[in-house]
Amino acid sequence: MDAEESPELLRSGTGTLKRTGAWRVPSKLQVTSATGAVKLDFRDAILSGDQVDIEVSSGTGAVDLILPAGATADLSGLSQLTGHIRSAAPTQPTPDHTHFTVHGDLGTGGVRVAYKPKLLGLF
Repeated sequence: MDAEESPELLRSGTGTLKRTGAWRVPSKLQVTSATGAVKLDFRDAILSGDQVDIEVSSGTGAVDLILPAGATADLSGLSQLTGHIRSAAPTQPTPDHTHFTVHGDLGTGGVRVAYKPKLLGLF
């Protein structure tokens, strides 16, 4: 992909925005959440490469990122006013797994990065 690729914009005002299942993920995402919630589930997503860059802008909204097994995430580029940043993922890339780089500004909202096992037959 071209290094100058424009990010795909995902925006939540006061509602909830979800992406689950086999959705196509570009190499760059821009996620904004004023007071709403954004939930991006990457477990079954169709990824365009082995790296995903996510720029986050959140007022009081929450952004949840559910990673596929083995994925890593670097959140060191996030700055926060009073919001929370939580991650269960290792920060260093590993071979054969997707690496997510998450950066941007948080107000009083937050970002959570987690793994979540799928319960076969239930979801």
